[in-house]
Amino acid sequence: MTNPGTRSSAQANFRRLFLAWALLLTCALAPFSASADSSGGSFSAYPAANQASLAATVWSPLFRSNYQGWTSTVVVHNETNTDLNLDVAARTAQGALTNRSIALAANATRTITGTDLGVVDGFNGSINVVTTGTISGVILQDNPTANRISLLAPDNQGSTQVIPLAFNDYNGWTSVVSVMSFAQEEASVQATFRVEGKPALQRTIRVPGGTVGNLQIDFTGVEKGPMSIELTTNTVGAFGPVQLTAAAYHIRNDGNTSGNNAVAAGTPVSFIPLLYRKAGFENGYDSGVQVVNVGTADIMPQITLTDRDSGDRIGPISMPADRAALQTGEAYTWYLPAMTALRDGRLYSAEIDLGGAPNPQAALAAIANHVNVNRKTGAVYPGAGTGDAILSAPLAMRAADTFNTGIQVQNLGAADLQVTVRFRAAAGTVVDAATRTYPVPARNSATVYLPAVAGLPDGFTGSAEITATGGQLAAVVNTVRYK
Repeated sequence: MTNPGTRSSAQANFRRLFLAWALLLTCALAPFSASADSSGGSFSAYPAANQASLAATVWSPLFRSNYQGWTSTVVVHNETNTDLNLDVAARTAQGALTNRSIALAANATRTITGTDLGVVDGFNGSINVVTTGTISGVILQDNPTANRISLLAPDNQGSTQVIPLAFNDYNGWTSVVSVMSFAQEEASVQATFRVEGKPALQRTIRVPGGTVGNLQIDFTGVEKGPMSIELTTNTVGAFGPVQLTAAAYHIRNDGNTSGNNAVAAGTPVSFIPLLYRKAGFENGYDSGVQVVNVGTADIMPQITLTDRDSGDRIGPISMPADRAALQTGEAYTWYLPAMTALRDGRLYSAEIDLGGAPNPQAALAAIANHVNVNRKTGAVYPGAGTGDAILSAPLAMRAADTFNTGIQVQNLGAADLQVTVRFRAAAGTVVDAATRTYPVPARNSATVYLPAVAGLPDGFTGSAEITATGGQLAAVVNTVRYK
């Protein structure tokens, strides 16, 4: 803990850093035309799913059908070799429930829209997809006058959820924060809003019960600005403690967008597979990493970066020596162009840790942001708290409606790995000619860019499986369109 004078200085530093982060988001998500692409194209990203975290359900706290111009799509991938039947339930915020049964062939990928479900025009609520086998999913939010929001279907639920970033009327940004309950009983939820530079505000909200119960948070009375939000419920239902999930969808008044899922609990470490320092397309991308304290103990996080091409390890790099420890809900940002130990024209991966002695009350979450100011494109995605030997990318494309996907694979361990990437068409068949094995050095990363994968046809839309025997991986799936 720190003394009050140090804490006051820390709060001033925190305000400046959070402002820098928000301005970075503003640059990354520049104005988009009616085609939902900027003049420089578009860029989106989501983390590949750990196979061990997948289950027999996919859900989204927000699902819309032409509601204020927004329409949602759920892309579901069958992770099994058996045909499945999907039971889909969509519920409006007012409680109207729609159910459908949809077939999904073995290993296939299927998009589900409001039209498929027969929901009314203007539907605004949440969705839950349940089956008897293992599935994964990506949720797409589209508006003809705004950029697409892409999120991996949340893989967590819990009595506590922390949203690392949300906006309340800040620099043109406003967030839709949707909370979803998995109980029949109404849940009493304590919401703690930690607006940058302001005292924390607590209020009680009530999330309706019933199948896919959901609530979109009203920010009336909450200070304006960027914030984190903690949601906690002690409600106990017929089947035990009520479980929640949540997500924030950020929309700027010029059509810019972004989004992030809540985390049920932080971790002692977070892995970031891809960061730029004046690199990427036309050497135009730069990246920042924001770390948020989502535990109950103060932390002094540090970051270690690895140069993809040289393998050089840089760090650990701590926060400035005069920077006070981060309290719950506070954030710190490392901006790669400001880190003198890094080199221009390079791609990096990163590992962020607590920077101190082990503490069971300490936990963090990290968010990576990419920006190409010249192209007016950018993307935001969360770091991975854990790795897996098998990862799933439910949606990948090659020259499909001018979209192309790249997958950045990060080796989390101390031994070199051989990583196999296998692609499946939407119907579920393996594109054998495109299967490749890539060397990924210890604690480093490798790039798989679909247009460069021989044997993968143009027009491909499907899924990808990333595997490594005896290793732990994380990956981010980027989709770009440059016209």
